[in-house]
Amino acid sequence: MVTQQRQLDNGLRIVVIHDRQATRAAALLRVDAGSLHEPAEWPGLAHLLEHVLFAGSHNFRCDERLMAWLPARGGRLNATTREADTAFFFECAASLLPDALRRMSDMLAVPLLEQQAIAQEVATIDAECRLLADRAETLCDAALTAAFETHPWQRFRVGDRDHFGEDAAVLQQALRQFHRDHYRAENCTLWLQGPQPPDELWQLAQDAARLFSANDMPPDDRPLSVPGDALQGERLLSVPGDGLHGDRLLSAPGNVLNSHWLHSVPGDALHGDRLLSAPDESQCSEPRFSAAGVAGISPLPGLRLSRQRRLTLRLPAGECLRFAFLVDGRFAEEMTLLRQLLLDEAEGGLMAALREEGLADGVRLLLPYQSPQQQLVCFEFIGGERQDGVKLAARLHHWLGQLALLSETQRAHYAGLALRQFSRQAPLEQLRARALAFPPPGHSIGSTLAFPSPGHSTGSTLAFALRECETDRWLALLGQFSPQGMISLIVTDRAVDARQTQQGFLLALAIESEKPAELAESAESADNAAPGRLRFFPQAQRSTPIVLPDNAVALPHHGLHPPNDTEAAVLLLSPILPLPAPWGDILLTALRPLAGSLAHQGGELLFSNQQGLWLLQLSAPAALMQTALAAINARLNNLPAAALGAGQREAQRRRGRDRGDIAVRALLAEFPALLQESAGSLSDDVFPGGVWQAALYGGSEALHADLARLLTAFPAAVNPPLQVPDASAAAVNLSSQVPDASAAEVNLSSQVPDASAAAVNLSSQVPDAPAAAVNLSSQIPDASAAKENLTSPEPSTSATDKVGAAGIQATMPFYRGVHRSVTTDSREHALLLFCPLVEQSTECLAAWQLLAACYAQPFFQQLRVEQNIGYAVSCRFYQAAGRCGVLFILQSPRVLVDELAGRIEAFLQGMTPQLAALTPQSLAARSASLLGELAEQPAGAMAQSLKHWLQQRYGQDDLSAAHFSRITPPQLLAWHRQLIAERAGWWWVNNATQDRFVAGES
Repeated sequence: MVTQQRQLDNGLRIVVIHDRQATRAAALLRVDAGSLHEPAEWPGLAHLLEHVLFAGSHNFRCDERLMAWLPARGGRLNATTREADTAFFFECAASLLPDALRRMSDMLAVPLLEQQAIAQEVATIDAECRLLADRAETLCDAALTAAFETHPWQRFRVGDRDHFGEDAAVLQQALRQFHRDHYRAENCTLWLQGPQPPDELWQLAQDAARLFSANDMPPDDRPLSVPGDALQGERLLSVPGDGLHGDRLLSAPGNVLNSHWLHSVPGDALHGDRLLSAPDESQCSEPRFSAAGVAGISPLPGLRLSRQRRLTLRLPAGECLRFAFLVDGRFAEEMTLLRQLLLDEAEGGLMAALREEGLADGVRLLLPYQSPQQQLVCFEFIGGERQDGVKLAARLHHWLGQLALLSETQRAHYAGLALRQFSRQAPLEQLRARALAFPPPGHSIGSTLAFPSPGHSTGSTLAFALRECETDRWLALLGQFSPQGMISLIVTDRAVDARQTQQGFLLALAIESEKPAELAESAESADNAAPGRLRFFPQAQRSTPIVLPDNAVALPHHGLHPPNDTEAAVLLLSPILPLPAPWGDILLTALRPLAGSLAHQGGELLFSNQQGLWLLQLSAPAALMQTALAAINARLNNLPAAALGAGQREAQRRRGRDRGDIAVRALLAEFPALLQESAGSLSDDVFPGGVWQAALYGGSEALHADLARLLTAFPAAVNPPLQVPDASAAAVNLSSQVPDASAAEVNLSSQVPDASAAAVNLSSQVPDAPAAAVNLSSQIPDASAAKENLTSPEPSTSATDKVGAAGIQATMPFYRGVHRSVTTDSREHALLLFCPLVEQSTECLAAWQLLAACYAQPFFQQLRVEQNIGYAVSCRFYQAAGRCGVLFILQSPRVLVDELAGRIEAFLQGMTPQLAALTPQSLAARSASLLGELAEQPAGAMAQSLKHWLQQRYGQDDLSAAHFSRITPPQLLAWHRQLIAERAGWWWVNNATQDRFVAGES
């Protein structure tokens, strides 16, 4: 992975990352202006501008704008407004990068900013503000602002209808002025990442920068094209110093990309790739350009601590402790290293000690405030049977003191683990890490970064990487974590009488001054807290002889494609039936120390819950894999009592968090369990019994034979005769179907999984790319459903099934199907409608994906833009707990649940004439987009094994071009009509009482 940067003559900074193994590309443009730059009389203006920019630009309007164009082609996009910057980003197939980048640069440089779009987004932000008022993370961050002297960060900055006012023309002028002042080339940095050669990426970046070249003119006066030669020159880049080493200069000669400013160093022992680095100046970290700021824009004021730094916040979702420290200076890579050390799950580490004492079940490192000059670093400790703030603070300070004693070799080892986790992320998540928070250690400009894989040492790569984490910078960071400067925030569900308004949110928040006696006690406790108890790696590992059982299970053995002798084998284990509620968390807790220790030895252990389907993946060199499997057997055969308790507490916390989360997230979190009601599950008193299935990917025949014998000691029946997966079964490429945006890998050590969490990496705490899981072989169709002729006419419907012009009927008898209600704390109205496949066939699977692709943009346009029902509007192909179908998501602050259901029904009825007018050319374009996603092949043994497990699990034929080409527009229309006709199989899930619905089938 080659990383290079330049600054163009118009001031725009560019970073390109060439990843020759990638199949997808990503772009991110960061504007160095956020909510702290907006005028005091316009709170939320920066956030509103972020929204309105997506509404259209001079050259791309309506369906051609990025917001409509990219999702229709399988891409994903988003934006975020933070205190000091705003970022816009997308990911797409590599071939779409030029067209997508043109749309993004156009919308940022020459937006329309029309009053109608502004009014629509004001309503959207008003709904978003209501959502955030129920979000625990938002309220905790707001509470922390009370520990500082008066500062703009404490102001309301989300925006709402009241603050934006009713004068559309005045608001439009304020937006135009803010855009003119801040969205200038010299205030922007563009990141591009993809498999394209560096020369091609540079050219794309220059083309994107042309609209910014005349950024001193009003938007309506800017040229829509700029001569190419206006951007050819580069300037000398001055990299701001860190206060420790002074400024550095990085010279980027004219148009030479590779020949003058890169040189090679000895080959990397991991993969034989060369490490390319700039000379001494390569030690600077991108994107440290010379950017003194835009003329006329004042620098941000610094945060200053007050003496009132003991905070207690009441939230219904449970208990945690936050210890926060204000850090002067920017320590990007050092923060990544700090987080990796904090999240270490191995025995002898901080988290193992805290769990043993009952002080905490999990931890997170957060950065709730970042500016060019300062960061607020927050250690959050979650749960614990005997949580004690004084003891926790003492253990934390003792641990921080130990970090100052780490050797360069130890820091290199942990940086290597961080690089391995970074490499597993999707391109978009990698760019967000580089540009916003927690970049990979050692991502030097002009360098090739070779990622260590399981089974390989990290030291040779990270001796190079540690130029970014030099000892003096590391010690400068640690020196700012003093007890005297610590903020403590206790989050509790107990009553708090005091009320404070912070960032516009009314909080049950008590504020106290720090007591000198307690500070002294904390400092003294830190000095005496278990000296010498904590362990840091690498450490010499003792080999334990493995006794192999005499018997063996029938273990399928699959090859990797293409064969790769350098990658470790992967063993997969999964239960046939769903695990009952607390057992997934119990297993996660029990396996966590093993996963941490294995990571330090070059192995990898993951335990994934992909929308209700659990999977264990183990990857390591042959000898280590045998030792690890034996340790897994021993741990699961004799589960520690502490793991049982911690797992049950985590399950309870997750339910509490889900209940207090944004309503649609709470519904999505609960939906897989609801779908499993009819699938059957193991009872609480028999786990870990039942039947599990296992398979080996890669590895030698000798390793295969040894693992097959070790699996007989697993605490459940593995691959009994009737359960052996058919190795010849054809497979559906499920991992590369339409990505499920709700599925995401979860940071295990944070213990605060996303409500829609799909996969948890036990040995890495960095979220990976979204994971999707579809069980195509157990759709459990309604018994009354029968396969119909695809060319059959539209099913007849009674008058009571018709929806009027308003989209709502008083009695709504069409809500047939399964109805479920989920309790949430949200005051808004949320609804999911899941329309599963009507038959178990590859033809139906292909048709449902095409229907979801055809529904998605019109659904968003009609309900989010035109009807403006609320912030959360989505339609997509969805899979969970062994079933797949089309999922509709709505949430509104004002529209009731039954009316939301009526609007979905009206939408589906209205799609009939649209699909009837669908041309073969348009359908072919939809099919080509889906096939492009299906053709993407995962890289690495872990990803390949996951894909094949999904294929084996669901027993479906591989989707191909033939399956899509056989679907004509009339046939797709017939499938649409059949989806509507099979209402008895629909699932309605809402966050209100079930009596909101007219009685139907359940």
